[in-house]
Amino acid sequence: MLNMHAQITRRYAEFSAAIIGLNESFASERVNELMSQLLNEVENFILRMAAEFPQRKEQLVFLINNYDMMLAVIVVSVACPCCLWLVWHVLAVC
Repeated sequence: MLNMHAQITRRYAEFSAAIIGLNESFASERVNELMSQLLNEVENFILRMAAEFPQRKEQLVFLINNYDMMLAVIVVSVACPCCLWLVWHVLAVC
């Protein structure tokens, strides 16, 4: 079950990194809005999945692992200042 969650968050991170990379060359405010909406939905998903764990410590470990994976994929894939807002936003949620 956890493996499925990891796959979802990894795919989201890879997709986001690709879109952010494309948006660097072809900037679009609409794309930024849609990516923000998608980020909110993924955050809600991760929080709901974390709530499935009975212990608070397990919930926090789950959240940290998922956010760490997403950040690692995005930062490695998109090495530009424009992705810093996304990294900061994800860190602020934690």
